[in-house]
Amino acid sequence: MALGESRVRSGEGALAREAFREAAALAEQVGDNARLGRAAIGASRPYVQQPGVVDSELIALLERALELSSGQVTLDRVRLLSRLCGALYYSPHRARMQALSEEAAMLARELDDPEAEAHARAARRRVLWDPAHLAERLQASTEMLSCARAAGNLELQLHAHAWLVLDLLESGDRAAVEAQIAAFMAGAERLRQPLYLWQAAVWRAMLALLDGQLARAEQLAAEALAGGVPGEGVTAAQYYAIQLLAVRREQGRMGELENAARQLVGENPARPAWRAALATSLWETDRLSEAHAEFEQLASAGFEDIPMDGDWITTMTLVCEICTAVGDPRRAARLYEAMLPYADVNAVAGVGVACLGPTARVLGKLATALDRGGDATRHFERALEISERLGAPVLLAHTQLDYAAALGGGSRAAELIAQAAETAQRLGLSSVARQASRLDFR
Repeated sequence: MALGESRVRSGEGALAREAFREAAALAEQVGDNARLGRAAIGASRPYVQQPGVVDSELIALLERALELSSGQVTLDRVRLLSRLCGALYYSPHRARMQALSEEAAMLARELDDPEAEAHARAARRRVLWDPAHLAERLQASTEMLSCARAAGNLELQLHAHAWLVLDLLESGDRAAVEAQIAAFMAGAERLRQPLYLWQAAVWRAMLALLDGQLARAEQLAAEALAGGVPGEGVTAAQYYAIQLLAVRREQGRMGELENAARQLVGENPARPAWRAALATSLWETDRLSEAHAEFEQLASAGFEDIPMDGDWITTMTLVCEICTAVGDPRRAARLYEAMLPYADVNAVAGVGVACLGPTARVLGKLATALDRGGDATRHFERALEISERLGAPVLLAHTQLDYAAALGGGSRAAELIAQAAETAQRLGLSSVARQASRLDFR
């Protein structure tokens, strides 16, 4: 177990899990249930969940440790419950997370221990990670941070800061996001653990993307990948892919990543976000019929099979754009109703990896496709407001152009196009510039 802990702190994730699992096997052989539980805690991932990965062996180990600690009121049992919540997140058994979280909360209250309370809040935060519970997520993340501070546990504080970065970015509060990132980076510099330094690098790239600094964003994303691969190979590679896709989209070069997108679709069949990204790539390179074919696969079950998890809102945002591009009013109506409850939030990929902007923008496009002019205007005006508050010129420019297209002409449309064109020239946004030139109504 000491070897496992050392490997965790040196960023050797796979080797750390190997050591913890060996420790668990040895503990079980000698009947040491307490050490079996601690080995299971070590083998689980306290912070970064590999996207879409279901580790059945780890789940079985955590289940075994929980079974052997049944009836105990201990910090370790709270930690086991919280870790099992994380391990089950992408599995078909997500519904179990609620009961696990409730037991963790009950035990933490009985223990009256701030560290136990922080782990219990972490479990609850996992349960709430879907688009419908943003306010509750913010509360759980904030409470987790307070408890972690009271416990004096810096790593738990960093975990809470990370959740808050995501929750606040969805809320559109740029200043608060940057404050959380700054606090996280200060803690990461104190710990000097590769995991946290990698996450900080991912956010530097994300902020550069928000600012429209494409060359800097690409450089920072590559630096994050280099730092993350040794310990977080699967997650670091996928985070890099998301950020590079965002850069190439704004450069009008998304087609360069088609093969990579197809590979990710094949490797992650249970994550429709990658198929949506592939469809977007095909659409952006004027291959609308092929994009339509990918859209049909995403729509085959009426979008009901798109998991309501942390990927849902980003996946649906991309799907909405393809739907309006291919001209499918029946499905546009279905998508409009599905997205309407989230009209005031931003679509955010991963744990703050990239921001796709306000869902109000795609709601405006859907409303336009459905000939609901008044609704479209309301959504686009809201999207402009959210993008400006977020300090995101690229997202603002796309909103301006989509709004202008919906207006179809007039002084307001001309003003929006001119503003977007100026942003494109200033930041070197090829995709925005091309769209602005296509929409010139003069």
